[in-house]
This record gives sequence, C-alpha cells and structure tokens, in this order.
Amino acid sequence: MADWHLTEAVTTPVRTYITAYTAGLPTTAEAIWSAWAATGAILWLLCWLTGSSWSLRLAWLLYGAGTIAMVYSASPAGGRMLATGIAVLYWGVLSVFALRGIHRRPTTHAYPAPPPATALEQLRTRLDEQFGEVQTRLTSVEAAVNDQLAARRAEQRSLIHPSTHTPQTTLKNGTRPAWGRVLVV
Repeated sequence: MADWHLTEAVTTPVRTYITAYTAGLPTTAEAIWSAWAATGAILWLLCWLTGSSWSLRLAWLLYGAGTIAMVYSASPAGGRMLATGIAVLYWGVLSVFALRGIHRRPTTHAYPAPPPATALEQLRTRLDEQFGEVQTRLTSVEAAVNDQLAARRAEQRSLIHPSTHTPQTTLKNGTRPAWGRVLVV
C-alpha cells in the first residue's frame, strides 16, 4: 500500500455518521471524532498489552461492532457493502493482535492417558482382589481353629494326667496305680 486511502473507506463514513448525529449535543463533532479515534487506539493497545482482561476484550468487540455499524449506516448505498467489508477486514486484522496479546500464556502439557483396561483385565483384577479377601478370611479362621484345638488338647492332657488337679491315690501296699486313677467302689 503506497498510501492510506483505503482507510478512508472506514474513517470517512464514521466521521460522516458522527457529524450527522452530533447536532444538538453540547460538544463538537471534531471532539467526538477525536474521542472515537483515541478510544480505539487505547483499547487496541490495552488489549494487546494485557491480553487477558475479559472486560477489555468485550470493550474492543463492542467498539468494533459499533464502528462497523457506523460504516454501514453512513456509507453511500452503492458502496455500502464494500465499505462494510473493508471495515470488517481491518477490524478483524487488528483483533488478531488485540485479542492475542503479548503476554505469555502458560504452557500446557498433555500426556496420553493410559490405555483402557480390557474386560478380561478388569475381571482378573476383581478376582484377584476377591481371592485376596478370601485368603485373609481363611487365615483368620485357621488361626481361630488352631487356638481351639490347642485348648482342647490341653484340656485332654489335664484329664489324662490329673496330678495337677486331683490328689494321687495310693494302693494299700503303698504303690500308685499305673493308670493314674483308682476307681473306688
């Protein structure tokens, strides 16, 4: 582009629109035009520098929509669509930079998920868990049974060898019976 006459396809209709609708306002059309141009430049710069403010992005989008509406409304009927298309193109190119911003976004690393387990693998895992529970229960039951058996054996030993619980009987000749108890009738 050797000159900036293409920008007049946007700026001239906007200036015409502002001039047409400032009649009766306490300010001049030139002051509103300057405010419109400064607002656009400031919004674009702030969006570009911060890049993460949703309120600035929304303001930039509304500013662009308003500018395009002014261009469409104030352009001559024969070139209305072309002027609006140029305004959309300019605003779109500026929006690429404004909405992207220069701040550095955090890097996101995506790691692949582990492959899903097949139905057989899931069944095996469940069976292994259940067998582990059964083995734990069997071990505790076995320990309880062993304790009961030990108690019964100790009780039987005390019945066979009652020396610890009952006095020994002595026969008339002074000897003890071989079986440990004497049945007295």
